[in-house]
Amino acid sequence: MAIFILLTVLALLGCFIDSNRFQKTYYALLLVMMMCISGARSINVGPDTHNYILVYSKIAGIWSNEFLFFGIMQLLKSYGFRPVEIQFAFSMVTFIPLILLLLKKSNNIAISVLVYIFAYNIYFFETMNIVRQSCALPYLLWSIVLLSEKKYVKSAIMFIISIGFHTSSIFAIPMIALSYLYRPSLRTATIILFITMIIGFTTTISQIVGLIDILSSFKFLNIERYATYSEWHTDRSKYFTLLFIIIVPASICAFYSYKQYSQSIITRIYFYSVALNNILCVLPNGFRATFCLVALEILLYPLIIRNKDKKINIIVLSSLLFLIAVTDFVRLPSPPSKNSKWFVPYEIDRGII
Repeated sequence: MAIFILLTVLALLGCFIDSNRFQKTYYALLLVMMMCISGARSINVGPDTHNYILVYSKIAGIWSNEFLFFGIMQLLKSYGFRPVEIQFAFSMVTFIPLILLLLKKSNNIAISVLVYIFAYNIYFFETMNIVRQSCALPYLLWSIVLLSEKKYVKSAIMFIISIGFHTSSIFAIPMIALSYLYRPSLRTATIILFITMIIGFTTTISQIVGLIDILSSFKFLNIERYATYSEWHTDRSKYFTLLFIIIVPASICAFYSYKQYSQSIITRIYFYSVALNNILCVLPNGFRATFCLVALEILLYPLIIRNKDKKINIIVLSSLLFLIAVTDFVRLPSPPSKNSKWFVPYEIDRGII
């Protein structure tokens, strides 16, 4: 836990750096540190690390729909890379494009990094768990940013790369299509968010068991493959506080970003993704469908907060981040089930040294 506390302190200290250039350098180095923490973890850190190490260790060829992930893995194995070295390589694949994205496209890299660490999806911690989807995340964000800049070929390339790491990126297609086809007024958008929030708060697993069965047929939402997630997400649907942290902050961020930047395709994609996430969050593993899309908050929080003449934005969103951070520190020491590994205590794999 000590290393994560140190990371938190360093992330907060960077907010007080006045020089924009120095601040970017500081947070780039901090992200490199995070890359090393994620890549050098032992097999006991992260719920799914053990399974990935087993996959990296297999001698036989492995292939799947996530062609890029398994292609890179097979290439590294053919050159004699050990499992922990393959793990570190995928950490680099995740963090290098993320660092470039935040350096070039974030209006406030300090806020972006804090969101990456503390948002309820705990994007940083999930790099030590849902590795393929974490790899896909920065490439999908790049794809959407390039799409907003009308660089369609580059956007398509990044999108294909993101699908190559995790097929859940395919959910971006209907979100993008809807964002182009229908741009609701602020009033209508608010109503949509409110209705989806109500659905998220009031729907129970038993009421949508049929939908669970349908989603289980998709490989990337296969509930049976993630027993600990099923236990965790089924249990958490009973607790208002955890649902509040899942639904409310993202919905408020969606509202404020839509209020100020509804003309942006990035904002509209985020808005529709949050609305979908509000509905799916009660499902075991439901958050995986919109994980990479909701991550647009990494870029949108700085846009909203930068408007200093609207102090309410800073107060509300900063309070939400603080609330989520407190919740993270409460839940991170405890695994979702008694039989699963978690992120603490953190250990370095001695084989990487």
